[in-house]
Amino acid sequence: MRILVFSDDGTITGYGRFSMEVNTRLHEQGIQIMAASMLHYGLMPAAYNGKPLPYWVAPLGQEKWMQNYLQVLNNFQPDIVCIIKDLSYVELLTQAMMPYDIKRVIVTGVDGKPITPRWLAPLESASAVVSFSQFGVDALSEHGIPATQIAPGIDQSHFQPMDNESRLQLRQQLGIADDTFVLLTVAQNQHRKAIPHMLEGFFRFADTHPNSVFILDMLPETLNGWDIPALCDHFGWDTSKLRFHVDVQGLTMAQRYNLANAHTVLSHREGWSLPLVEAMACGVVSLAMDWCSGTEICGDGKGILVKPLDYMTVSNWGNAFDYHPDVVDFAEKLGWLYDHPAECRNIVETGRQWAKTLTWDTASQQLHDIFDAVMA
Repeated sequence: MRILVFSDDGTITGYGRFSMEVNTRLHEQGIQIMAASMLHYGLMPAAYNGKPLPYWVAPLGQEKWMQNYLQVLNNFQPDIVCIIKDLSYVELLTQAMMPYDIKRVIVTGVDGKPITPRWLAPLESASAVVSFSQFGVDALSEHGIPATQIAPGIDQSHFQPMDNESRLQLRQQLGIADDTFVLLTVAQNQHRKAIPHMLEGFFRFADTHPNSVFILDMLPETLNGWDIPALCDHFGWDTSKLRFHVDVQGLTMAQRYNLANAHTVLSHREGWSLPLVEAMACGVVSLAMDWCSGTEICGDGKGILVKPLDYMTVSNWGNAFDYHPDVVDFAEKLGWLYDHPAECRNIVETGRQWAKTLTWDTASQQLHDIFDAVMA
């Protein structure tokens, strides 16, 4: 079986991580994998976690990426094209492939709803459609499009709780006291993340819990996000309580999670959040907004759900609705976690046991089974 995968292989995005983890396992099972990536520039062999990928990744570039993709498609002649990417790219690739009689499997994150009609049409002609979340499966079902959920896995050997002594030593290295409440966010500084809301909620909490620190594992300023120091200056927030990616970049991801008392990613819309699950696996409670995939990840006692406001705006992701977190509720939930350590430990354990069920081997086998069914 020959599979051409269009995704972000060679780069650490959510789509890229899913693609590389699954493709590596499919390659090991004898499937011929060829990846085409817009974000891998090809100056060095594509690698993941410091190791070269065992399959070839064609760098498509930015300007002529579609022309380059079609050249790869013509030369490789796959049995199946698997698109692991956002629905906007699915639309463009489907249009370009209309002259080809090649089966298509779509793996995508459904960030929100409603889903714009022009993104639904390419899914109707696909051989199979996969969503990372049950939210996405249900949203597509509302339009008569059957989809299968394949939840992304996590590296179970890496994301583990640290013993208390090691955790305290790690904090000491960063100048963080044992009794400091540490809130962590692992995310990109981008508009889809409700970063101003998370900051406001944290500083409301810090007003009554001054011995607290917020680690934002992201750049403090980006073109597609916020200038966080300027934002803090505008609202009078104390930046000495903040740490950024540069402060923790020497730590492994598991070490970063283990620093924290709580981890949060509040998003206006979200197809899936690997960091929420990775934090759970490390024994850290995660908080998400009660909307999109956040509900299924942190609901049912696995984490903490933050209420959305009874208010929405229209996003630039196909005009889907953006919801906004209630910062007062967020601050109160942080206070509740601080004041109820026993209940927090129960949530941590429930979340950790659930996170242990999400493996890359399972995700890979589920996609393998879909390929087999498509080829049958």
